[in-house]
Formats: sequence, C-alpha cells, structure tokens
Amino acid sequence: MARFLKGINGAYSGKVGNVIGSSWRNVDYVRSLSKRSNKPASADQLAQRAKFALGVSFLSPIKDLLNLGYSDALQGRSTGYNKALQHLLANGIMGDYPNQTLDYEAVVIAKGGLSNLMGVSWQETAPREVSLSWT
Repeated sequence: MARFLKGINGAYSGKVGNVIGSSWRNVDYVRSLSKRSNKPASADQLAQRAKFALGVSFLSPIKDLLNLGYSDALQGRSTGYNKALQHLLANGIMGDYPNQTLDYEAVVIAKGGLSNLMGVSWQETAPREVSLSWT
C-alpha cells in the first residue's frame, strides 16, 4: 500500500485495473486489488470470521458512543470503535465455534480518565446513598 499527496488532477479515488485509490481518516492511499483464495477456509478461519462478525454486529449500533467513550485512550490513528472491538475480540467472546456468545460483563464501552465535575454539590439522602447535582 502506498500513500500519496494530492496528484496533478486532485485526489485519486476508485479502481483502475487492479489498483484501488481511496482515502481513510484524511490519508490518501493506493493499494492493489486483493485476490480471492481458491482454497476453502480452515476451521480456525471460520471461527475467527464468526467471532469478528459477532463483535461487529454487537458494537456497530453504538459506534458513536464508543468513539466518545474511548477518546482518552486513543493512540495513533485508531478510533474508539477499533479499541472497543479489539478488547471485545480478546476478552468478550466465549465458547467455541460455532457456539460463540458474548460475555456481557467483559464489554467495555469507555476507557480512560474521568474529569472532575465542576460546580458539583452532594447530599446524603439515605445511609450509603448520595445525591449529586451540578450547575
């Protein structure tokens, strides 16, 4: 894969022969067209594909929330969704293929530090119960 700056005719996007040009997160790149394999998928490949599909189908509806929740923990060009999917694939899927399930206790939707609340006041409303309010 190669990256390039704007060419003589502007950004290159699309497919010409076996070359694909595109942009992702403000980085223009070109790459070759991938080739389909003629070999059948192995059991490990099928298991990983099922695991990935389970993770993506669970996290995709909350992608915006994940990008916000992981904003403190980002490094490089990864997104909050990328980090959450990485964590889910490593820690949040139980069982063996084809009986894989989500471990909901291992799902993490936010990671990083907490900012202090500004203008907060608190009041004990009952034993071991606190009410917070802020302006």
